[in-house]
Amino acid sequence: MAGPSPNADAPRNVTKYLGQNYQFVPGYTRSRDPTTGDIRDPKNQGYYPKPAIWINSTNQNLWALVKIANNLATWILFSTGGSGPIVHIAVDASTAPGTNPVLPTSLGVVTITGAQVATGTIGANVIRTNSVAANQFNIEIQRTTAVAAADSTKNGVSHFNSAQFSVAGTGFVTLAGGTTAPVLSITTDDADVVVPNGSGSILMGNSLSNTIRTIGSVANTVKPIVSYTNKTFLYGKGLGTEASTIGPLTDGQIIIGSTAGDSAAATLTAGTGISITNGSNSITIASNASPMGTPGVFNTGINYNAGTFTVESATGSAWTTAVPLVVTLPHPTNIGQFVTLTLPSSGSLSYTFTDAAGTNEIGANLWGTTAATAWNQDCPFYIYVALKSTNDDVSFMISRVPGLTVTPVAGNISVAGNTNASTQGSMFALKKNGSTITAANYASVPCLCVGSFRMQKSGADAWTVQTLNFTGDGINNFNENTVFKFPFGQNGAAAGTNWINNGGTAPVFAGTGYNYVVSKNGKCFLQTNLINCTAAGVGAVAARLSLPLNISSSYGVTTTDSALNDGTTNTLYAVISQNSSTFLQFGKTGSTTTMVNTEVTNSATTVFGCDRIYEISQA
Repeated sequence: MAGPSPNADAPRNVTKYLGQNYQFVPGYTRSRDPTTGDIRDPKNQGYYPKPAIWINSTNQNLWALVKIANNLATWILFSTGGSGPIVHIAVDASTAPGTNPVLPTSLGVVTITGAQVATGTIGANVIRTNSVAANQFNIEIQRTTAVAAADSTKNGVSHFNSAQFSVAGTGFVTLAGGTTAPVLSITTDDADVVVPNGSGSILMGNSLSNTIRTIGSVANTVKPIVSYTNKTFLYGKGLGTEASTIGPLTDGQIIIGSTAGDSAAATLTAGTGISITNGSNSITIASNASPMGTPGVFNTGINYNAGTFTVESATGSAWTTAVPLVVTLPHPTNIGQFVTLTLPSSGSLSYTFTDAAGTNEIGANLWGTTAATAWNQDCPFYIYVALKSTNDDVSFMISRVPGLTVTPVAGNISVAGNTNASTQGSMFALKKNGSTITAANYASVPCLCVGSFRMQKSGADAWTVQTLNFTGDGINNFNENTVFKFPFGQNGAAAGTNWINNGGTAPVFAGTGYNYVVSKNGKCFLQTNLINCTAAGVGAVAARLSLPLNISSSYGVTTTDSALNDGTTNTLYAVISQNSSTFLQFGKTGSTTTMVNTEVTNSATTVFGCDRIYEISQA
């Protein structure tokens, strides 16, 4: 019997099949490459043994079977097209423990790693393979560096400063900001050639922190400009000497020169009687002094708001050392001389009081008016400045009487919290910076009337300042052209009339025809035009007409300055009054007979008129 085929497995027993008996690595020649489905030998019916060799006779590929699992075969390609496997790799260079060629590990592994090396390491080739450890090699690329001239051995990879270069998607590199050639040097006016430093910069400046700077607003041109710290100035110090600076300047500063030394930044200094206010880009110079020998207040105004009356600067703010109050008053002992004060010496200063619309610091001072009886018409009040007895301070006060030159005694000077201003010549002292003054410090001292305003009084004796107007109110305004009406029931008059009962019954006229004007020098101009007597006078007693302000002495024509007309008879009277009286009496012209209440009859045609000028009592 012939032996087994060289391509077949030898049977174990010729009489009984016991499976394949592999005593060698079998090889199979096929005309195609194996697939995962090639798990059985179609001739011997059993699974391909592991390992097994598969040779593709068409393309000479060599395969090895390494695993069959889940009826899927794993075939590994050993070589292709008849070429053998890679057994080692030759490299450009090696450094122990690296080798050349590079051999695989016992597991057939060769490790390949990328690397970047310093310029000049590789040379002109730029890229190389280099083994630095056994069984592995690096693919190295060289970095470039800056050199003075072309050198291919310094070629390599690099990256660029984005502020200075642009790199296109193709890798093409251009200078940022232009396409023209770069500036390699600058030639100065004196023919010096200036080249960039190691950072590529050419500096243009000096020790004044680059005072000389350059701009490039014109193509291909460097334009020098002079710049320095904000609000400073450069000034020359001579040819060949570096310039210096002044500043930064603050509000109101200017450059002031010096014959011997350097110029400097400084503010102007105010002399006597001068105020200087420094502002942003402004200097305001004003006189705050009185004309020589002229008493008065300067830089002074008044304000009334929400129940508070204020004496302050003319600009509507508190006085300060920069914007002071200046006061000139007669000297109390050196007759013919004056005291001039500039206040405050520090901080700020203002004078205030509150009325019935506020906290009513002015209280229920009467100033000679009838208690518990409203003065429901405007009443003039006068603003005074008074010199402290120590001649070093002032106080602002108010009174019903103009023309005072000396303050009253302390008992007639009221402050917040008392009602000492009981007579028409009494004064009320405003608070100084919110604090009351000591009345004794300002009693019987020089004072000056400096302005006026108006108030009205309620039946509860509460005074309220009236809205200020420019026609009569304010500093150096005295309401001399303001016609005031005298209300009923005041200064001894009966209710509803301006006449006094005087032991009888006072006559009553309809309407308010009783007017008066007050002058700054202390005179009262009286005019009555009483029409339509609605209630006749009763009693053979002298008819007495009350006055808005008490008389100090009377002036005027002694005859025919008054008249009573009962509709049929017109009787002329002369005023009969006494000093410090609160009323006027009337005598028939050419007779010693005094007009009495009963002569004023109840008639719509009864008219009484009177014109009178008198000096106001300062008491």
